Amino acid sequence: MRVLFVGSGGREDAIAWKLRQSPRCEQLYVAPGNGGTMRLGQPVPIAAKDIDGIVAFAKKEHIDLVVVGPEAPLADGLVDDLSKAGIRSFGPSSYGAELEASKIFTKTRCVRWNIPTAYFDFAGTYEVAKLSIKKNGFRVIKADGLCGGKGAIVTKTTRQALAAAHDFLVKKSEGPAGSRIVMEEKLSGPEWSVMAIIRAGINIAVLPVVRDYKRINDNNQGLNTGGMGAFSPVSDVSDAMLVRIKEEILLPTVNGMAKRGTPFDGVLYAGIMLTKKGPKLIEYNVRFGDPECQVLMRRLESDAFSLFETPSQALWSKEAVVCVVLTSRGYPGKPEIGYPIEGIYEAEQVPGVVVFHAGTKQEGSTYYTSGGRILNVTASGATLAEARERAYVAVQCIKFEGMHYRSDIAA
Repeated sequence: MRVLFVGSGGREDAIAWKLRQSPRCEQLYVAPGNGGTMRLGQPVPIAAKDIDGIVAFAKKEHIDLVVVGPEAPLADGLVDDLSKAGIRSFGPSSYGAELEASKIFTKTRCVRWNIPTAYFDFAGTYEVAKLSIKKNGFRVIKADGLCGGKGAIVTKTTRQALAAAHDFLVKKSEGPAGSRIVMEEKLSGPEWSVMAIIRAGINIAVLPVVRDYKRINDNNQGLNTGGMGAFSPVSDVSDAMLVRIKEEILLPTVNGMAKRGTPFDGVLYAGIMLTKKGPKLIEYNVRFGDPECQVLMRRLESDAFSLFETPSQALWSKEAVVCVVLTSRGYPGKPEIGYPIEGIYEAEQVPGVVVFHAGTKQEGSTYYTSGGRILNVTASGATLAEARERAYVAVQCIKFEGMHYRSDIAA
C-alpha cells in the first residue's frame, strides 16, 4: 500500500515507525513530518492544515490510505474532502471531530446522552463567567476550542479561577479557541487514557489503557502541557471497570453520534477519572493521544494496518512500556529552539529503547531542537520497573541546551 501520514509530532513518528515495519507498506510519505520521520518515509513539504494541498498530493501519488495524526486538520474537514475525492483515510469527519473541537458541544451531549461527567457551565463573556464561578465554586477553566492540549487550567482558589477566565475571555490568551469557556467542578481520583477505535460508526475496539502525565514538573506541579510522559499497562484498571467505561461512556457517545446522523469513525480517546461516584468523562480527543500513542505503538505486536482495518484483532505485548518526554526550556510557553541534540544513537543502545522524534529538524547529520516537546524516550521491559529504569538510563545519554523532563514518570 502507498500510505500518506499527516502530522509532525512524536505520535506521528511512532505510527510511521510501526507502519514502516509492515510488509504491506510499499511507500510511506509523511506530511510535513519532522527530523526523525525522514528516516522512515519520504517527507512532503505540505502543512498538516493545508487541506487542498494534501488532497491534491494524495491524488497525484495514487495514495491508497491517508492516516491523519493531529486534531486540527480533522476538525477542518480533511477526511471529508478526501472522501469526496474517493481517497480512503483513517480519522473522523469534521462532524465527528467536533467532540474534541468544542468542549461545549461534548459537555452538552453528555447531559443529553446521560454520560457521567463533571458538573459544568459555560460562558462567552467574562461577566457571565465571573457570576458562575462565584456561584458554583468552579475550579477548572477550559477553552472551548483546540489549544494543542494546553487549554485547560486547574486552579485552587476562586481568585485563580477568575484570573484564568479573564485570560481566556478578555486577554484572548488562546485567541478564538478561548472566545467561549467551560467551567467545571474539580474532580479527584485516578486518571486513565482510554482509547478505542470505532469503525463504521458502531464497532468499538478498546485499546490497552495508558496513564499519562500532563503537568510540566514532578509531583504534578506547574502548567498543563500536551503530555510529559506515559506508561502501560495500568494495573489499577480492572476488566470490569473497562466494561463499565465502555457501556456508560463510549457506547452512549457512539450511539448518540450515529443517531445524530454523524457516525464516528476513527480513534475516540476518553480521558477518564475514577471518582467516588464512579468513572467520569473529563474530555474527548478524536485521535491517538500524544505521548500515549508512542507507548501503544511499542506494545502493538500485530501489523500496524490491523489498527485501521480489524482493530479488535490487534495483538498486544504483555511487556510494560514507559515513555519520558524531553522538552525545550520555556515549554509550554515560548520554547527556546535551535540547539543541537546529542546522544540519540547512544540512548537507543540501551536494551528495549526506541527514541521517537517530535520537535526536531535535521541538518546534515545533526538534529536540532525545533519545538516544545523534542524527543520521546520509550523503553520496554518485563516489568514496569525495568522499563522505567531503562528509559531513564537512556534519557541520561541525551543532551541539548535547556533540556527538561519529569523524573517521576511511572514512579
